[in-house]
Amino acid sequence: MTAFACGDDASPPVASTGAQFDAVTATPSPTPSAVAGAATAVAAATTASPPVATPTAAPTSTQTPEPAVKPTATAAVAQSPSSTPRPPATPAPPPDFTPLSPAELKARLEFAFGTETHVEGVATVSDADGTSTVTRSFAAEVIEIFENGHFLLTGSTFQEVGWIPIIFPAEEYFEYIESEHGGSAYLKSALGYCCERTADGLKLIIRGNQPVSAAMSTVSHEAGHAR
Repeated sequence: MTAFACGDDASPPVASTGAQFDAVTATPSPTPSAVAGAATAVAAATTASPPVATPTAAPTSTQTPEPAVKPTATAAVAQSPSSTPRPPATPAPPPDFTPLSPAELKARLEFAFGTETHVEGVATVSDADGTSTVTRSFAAEVIEIFENGHFLLTGSTFQEVGWIPIIFPAEEYFEYIESEHGGSAYLKSALGYCCERTADGLKLIIRGNQPVSAAMSTVSHEAGHAR
């Protein structure tokens, strides 16, 4: 650090090498001037080198280098299930089975549940030629209705599952029980039964002297045993 003194006849400044400042001497004046002393103090204050602050090394922050191309965040969007459930697809029918159209099946059901006509029976018909008695059978319609319902539910036909539903007129039903089952009173009193196992499949035997809707229920019941 360098100390300076100011005066009229001040000598050049001399550097100090120790903690004590070595004042530069001049020829002493017999009477020190107050102005000169003040000037000396001001000069010392204004010319003294200010202390130099030692710089402190700033900490180096470690940053992860950013890629040249920033990836774009893609939010996964969960798909909500449809509020309207989709009906199951209608299975393709086998080559030897043609399902009824919705209109045809509706017409069959309206007839089945709107009549008390027996599946197998005799009816009196009147026409221009007079009155006659005819035998009527709705056995094919009963089996058709049930097979279409089974196909819509399971995708399979009676042929594929090996079922053979047979609807007999009452007299033929009783004759069949006599010849095949020794005239079983239990089977004669039943509306139908299941099953008779044959090389072609399981026979479901149904009595025809019952209304069409009841015969449909009987076929459904016996098919449950066949399953």
